[in-house]
Amino acid sequence: MVNRSARFLPIVLLLLSLIIPATAFAAEAPTADSLASADAATTWVRTQIRDDGGIAGFGDASDPSATADAIVALAAAGIHPATVTSSSGADPVSFLADAQADITDPGVLGKVAMAFAATGYPLPTDLVTRITDSADATTAIYGQSFYGHLTAVLGLSAAGQEVPAAAIDAITAAQAEDGSWGFTGDPAAPGDSNTTALAIQALAAVGAGDDAIAAGLAYLATVRDANGAVGYDAASVASGGDANSTALAIQAVAAAGEDPASWEGGDLITALAAFQNDSGAFQFQPAMPDDSMLATVQAIPALLGEPLPIRPIAAPYAAAAAEATETLPTCDFVAETQHNICEPFRAYWNAHGGPDAFGQPLTEMHYEGDLLVQYFERARFEWHSELAGTEWQILLGLLGAETIQAEAIDAGPIEASGATDCNFITETQHNICGEMLAFWQSHGGVPILGFPLTEANEVCNDDGCGTVQVFERARITQSDDGFVLDDLGIQAVERALAR
Repeated sequence: MVNRSARFLPIVLLLLSLIIPATAFAAEAPTADSLASADAATTWVRTQIRDDGGIAGFGDASDPSATADAIVALAAAGIHPATVTSSSGADPVSFLADAQADITDPGVLGKVAMAFAATGYPLPTDLVTRITDSADATTAIYGQSFYGHLTAVLGLSAAGQEVPAAAIDAITAAQAEDGSWGFTGDPAAPGDSNTTALAIQALAAVGAGDDAIAAGLAYLATVRDANGAVGYDAASVASGGDANSTALAIQAVAAAGEDPASWEGGDLITALAAFQNDSGAFQFQPAMPDDSMLATVQAIPALLGEPLPIRPIAAPYAAAAAEATETLPTCDFVAETQHNICEPFRAYWNAHGGPDAFGQPLTEMHYEGDLLVQYFERARFEWHSELAGTEWQILLGLLGAETIQAEAIDAGPIEASGATDCNFITETQHNICGEMLAFWQSHGGVPILGFPLTEANEVCNDDGCGTVQVFERARITQSDDGFVLDDLGIQAVERALAR
């Protein structure tokens, strides 16, 4: 009755035809130790979400800059930050969406752009303009801080904006003779590892400054301590490196296409991991051993080999989500369809039957309006923030109901059959009977398949005849070969791409 392979092939060919160009950076796969370290750090960060959804910076209040860093870290770890909620149900993405309107510093706005791009959250319409309008007419630097200029350039790159040549030239012009960059952007002043690492990432992101990047890497190699960690600058390295500087250096090395685990004869990843506390958080350095939020959120993407701007965990819209993509280090990658399954949908997919129940992913996570969704062959997963913390926070989309509407199927109510092997569902006024009832009950019932929207009817096509019944979230076909859940997800993606 149902020829799934024939139905599946065209959509797979369509999706594979949309493969995005490979990025200039090819990430080294993180080791098991790096993954475990990042997981422990991420678990700690999840406990630090404040009641308003934000993350505290240097003080006790939620800070937009620190929250943006945490969003990037969570996304790099394969967890959509909008699904990491406080006890009051608030999340970092919503906090930042509200807070960004009051931000005037273009460097912080660059961080906001990187955070939103990483999560697929729609950028505020004026965010890019607020950054570009801050450019100095003489120096082409965004805002008052050279360091902020670098994060602004990274934010524009993350947002898919072309960075003006003058803004890029301002970066190379600020490089000192020793290959470093300093916080103020004065090439005559002493440089530091943090600004240097960020400048390298900014140049790599816009595909410029190969010679400058090489000189910057050479400088970073001179500020490593005896354990291989990176210090803030030449003056401070004698007292030991620190987690933040080492993490930023890792990201710079990775952005340049080199392996941090074997860079300049020393393993930067192992050096960074030495700063991790038993809690899972990172300390700044042994002289300041307390758990540090800023060190921890800096360390997570570095442990995973992800430079700024990180590769997004979610796409910005449906068509982009359908494009084939590359594997993300902490997600399940399905080679057949070239898509990732990340949290929170990965845990749900695995716990409720995986490919046998839902089929393979047809898209990345993305937003449809305010709803975070992902399409599979036979289902659409939806994250419902209003139900966060309950067993209903992930629901399956009403693909059966949408199919009835799309195909104009008459699904009027009917009376109870009265048969002993039938259940009459009062909510939708339809029966489920016999073997169909047994299949429905054993394959998730209401939470997975939903209530029946039609009676079971015989349907014939070129592949033969079978008994078909439509439910809110699925359509079940029974034939001589047994039961199958029809590929309503494929049809739903086709409708979404046609819109």
